[in-house]
Amino acid sequence: MANITDKGVAGAHGGNPQFLISQIVRDRVYSLRYWKEECFGLNAETILDKAAELKYVGTVYGPLQRPSPFLCLLVKLLQIGPEKEIIKSFIDLSAGDDAGELRYLRALACTYLRYIGRPEEIYNWLEPVLWDYRQIVVRKLDGSFEISNLDTWINTLLTEDEIITLGLPKLPQRHILEEREALKPFDWPPEVVEGLKEEPAEEPIEVDGDDKTHAEGQAEDGGAEGSRKGDDRSRSKSTDGERTHRRHRHHHHRHGDKKKKGADAEEQQEIDEANALRAKLGLKPLRT
Repeated sequence: MANITDKGVAGAHGGNPQFLISQIVRDRVYSLRYWKEECFGLNAETILDKAAELKYVGTVYGPLQRPSPFLCLLVKLLQIGPEKEIIKSFIDLSAGDDAGELRYLRALACTYLRYIGRPEEIYNWLEPVLWDYRQIVVRKLDGSFEISNLDTWINTLLTEDEIITLGLPKLPQRHILEEREALKPFDWPPEVVEGLKEEPAEEPIEVDGDDKTHAEGQAEDGGAEGSRKGDDRSRSKSTDGERTHRRHRHHHHRHGDKKKKGADAEEQQEIDEANALRAKLGLKPLRT
């Protein structure tokens, strides 16, 4: 099976799209039975069915750094180079997939676009997926599996230079593109704004000395269980709003927060940013 890029495929970042994946990883992909048997002859139409069969997202895993089927299909997309509008249709097609059967197709299409798209295309097409909270299975580097969410995967694509050790092309920070007028300022979805407006201000709870020991005991005994029960409840609008603001700070500066030292400083910055947004909406600030 030929592993060369199809004729007529447009270059990406000034070169062969397949070369955006390191040669050692590509060679491992080309040697897999899955690549030879399942990816042979795939085109822009038939790869959709293969993507719908995916059971998890991932790159490489295990001691031998074995490529995952997700990575094989990503390399295949780089090889056949479907039109961006087709990729956009993949992203939109899986948006209304209530059964979740196409969520891995959406993850694959977004990852491919992250490699070959222009910066403004990446932000404009991937940012709406930040509000797709469907669960996905992620295969980690050590080969184990974990439950995550699609928005977490997309957030990594937008804010990091690699995903599970797989290098990603450089992506300018959003505020730089806004200053160049290549992007419009980020527009928060109406449901998130409404959720923040409806959220009551959080009041600090004072615990006196006699009750402190009892409260700490309750936290140790039931805190984890309560947290799990809270996670199982359906997401409220206010939770979506705070989660969105806390996890997607790339709209202003992607990597600045990561360089701050100390958990307290990072937590305080998150509170300050949330309060700034709440102030614009006329809400009371969160406690500090």
